[in-house]
Amino acid sequence: MLGLSSSDEFRIPEMHCPLITSLGLCFSDSSFGVHTKQFVAAFTEAFHVPNVQSLSLGIHFKYADAFSLSIRREDANQALENLSKALLPIGHSRAKLTTLTYKLSYDPPHVLSNTTPPNIFRGPFIVPLDRIPNVTSLMLT
Repeated sequence: MLGLSSSDEFRIPEMHCPLITSLGLCFSDSSFGVHTKQFVAAFTEAFHVPNVQSLSLGIHFKYADAFSLSIRREDANQALENLSKALLPIGHSRAKLTTLTYKLSYDPPHVLSNTTPPNIFRGPFIVPLDRIPNVTSLMLT
């Protein structure tokens, strides 16, 4: 069961799935807040797939949150780096992982469909490669 504890940390029971070799996870309508990072971290730390060879990770952000970051001039890249690290937790064995795909997206509202979306990502997107040493195929979209 998923839920928040009194300290606002997500509690997710551990799941061990050694038969899974290909996995796709998509987190929809995410925000850039601490709760998104906490949920992603709790989920990925609880979900053990030691034999995964192909991993696809998608995060679809709420447009309002992406736009709000731009207005507040907060570091969207730091928020993405924190999420990237949460998606690949330390201590999980991924010796067989050779293919990793990240898909980051957000949809502007229809009212702004003819305008250029704000450029909120002004630096590199950090992937913790030291946690996935055998990846030979990496795709970022």
